[in-house]
Amino acid sequence: MERESFSLHHTAIVVRDLSKSVAFYCDNFGGAIDHDIQDVSGPDAAALHQLDAVRLTRTFLRFGTTQLELLMFAEPEDGRDLQTRANDYGVRHICFQSPDVAAAYKQLSGRGIEFTRPPHIVNHGDGTTTVLAFCFDLDGTRIELLQPPAEAAVAGADALSRSERAVSARRPSPSR
Repeated sequence: MERESFSLHHTAIVVRDLSKSVAFYCDNFGGAIDHDIQDVSGPDAAALHQLDAVRLTRTFLRFGTTQLELLMFAEPEDGRDLQTRANDYGVRHICFQSPDVAAAYKQLSGRGIEFTRPPHIVNHGDGTTTVLAFCFDLDGTRIELLQPPAEAAVAGADALSRSERAVSARRPSPSR
């Protein structure tokens, strides 16, 4: 029997305020509303979510061929904040690919989005590099920005390093 091939369809994130989170992901990361599903409730929905009762609204955002599902629960009312560390088991972050992480960092920082540190260059030792940075959404979900491996360019790396030093001198260290 041949092994089935899978592709990633969507990832779901529970949010406090659906409209603010939709705006956050659309305005900052280029998402587009694919569809909304209002008032998901009843015994089948409760069983599916393994809760006694459920009433929620959800919106699917499209990013290329992948979707991000944002869920806001009206019942049960409040979830709990989970203070997770990067090495805790389970999902740790979502990742958006960017052709220029340094420019995205500058733009998003200018909009008040908090990053863990300025962009970081990872040298793979084979003449290629990856640039990455981590920030947070409105509810504390960790978001990675990734610039895929490209030919290492000393001038580009030097420019990013200067940008890192300048931004680091201006920004306080994040509390997360």
